[in-house]
Amino acid sequence: EELVTVNSRDNKIKFMAQDITANVLDNLILNIMSEDSSVLMMLDGKISMDDVSNLMAETQNVTSVNPVSTITSNNVNVGSVRTVGAFNGIEVSSGVEVEFSQNPNQSVTVQTEADKQQYVVTEVENGVLKIFVRNKGVRNLNFSNLKVLVSNPKLSRLVTKSGSSFKAITPVSESTLALSSNSGSLVSGTFKIATNTALEVESGSNVKINLDTKSIAIDASSGSSLKLSGTASTSVISASSGSSVSAGDFVTKSAVVDASSGSSVKINTTESVTASASSAASIQYKGNPSKVTKSAQEVTGASISSIN
Repeated sequence: EELVTVNSRDNKIKFMAQDITANVLDNLILNIMSEDSSVLMMLDGKISMDDVSNLMAETQNVTSVNPVSTITSNNVNVGSVRTVGAFNGIEVSSGVEVEFSQNPNQSVTVQTEADKQQYVVTEVENGVLKIFVRNKGVRNLNFSNLKVLVSNPKLSRLVTKSGSSFKAITPVSESTLALSSNSGSLVSGTFKIATNTALEVESGSNVKINLDTKSIAIDASSGSSLKLSGTASTSVISASSGSSVSAGDFVTKSAVVDASSGSSVKINTTESVTASASSAASIQYKGNPSKVTKSAQEVTGASISSIN
């Protein structure tokens, strides 16, 4: 059912709803029309006519983009466009889900319930965009949905922690990359790094990426899991404390591997491998390297073996 059409800048915005009962709208639909395009957006949930009236008024009076622009209504998911400074790194925590796309235009959009937008912080500090939840003293603050969409031309540093997740929905190309994932967080995506890559994976985090790079240094610990595919010229891998590095589909020319304390490593190296294992750790290698140097403390249950 159509409610009203509002003129805003160069666009016309038509407000519609699937159903109206007792002054409450179910699933508000916005049809944003410009000269050459039309976009439909749905605000999933129930919203009162008073909130719709406020939204219409703000739409007509918009003259600039504010750091946070939302409507206030419980249980309605909206997108809030945030204004932030320039950044080349991202740090995400507090269980926030981030989807990243690399393109020339910078944008940060928070998608969550309108009344909870105020608790989601997006701020830049020392060139790093920090995304987290600040509860402002509110106990048991629960989000039914919380996702942040980020676009930026650069991403040379990434930190995920505290149950957060990061997904690169486009391939990321950089000269270098430093990635740190811990505390049960998740990372996935495709990365093309011209020179050096450093990966730190710990504390139950899970990283699954496709990576092409010149050299890579990996530090995995504390029950973390890393699954790699792609290529590198050289790799240095340290795994400990029950961590898992699965890099059988990650082809390197040379590899140096140290595994301990029940960790496991699978690698694929074509020229040389230097491997050391202790304390029930396991190293498996393939790729028929011509030079193999290995040292396994078998008395501690450690092993090093070829899986060709």
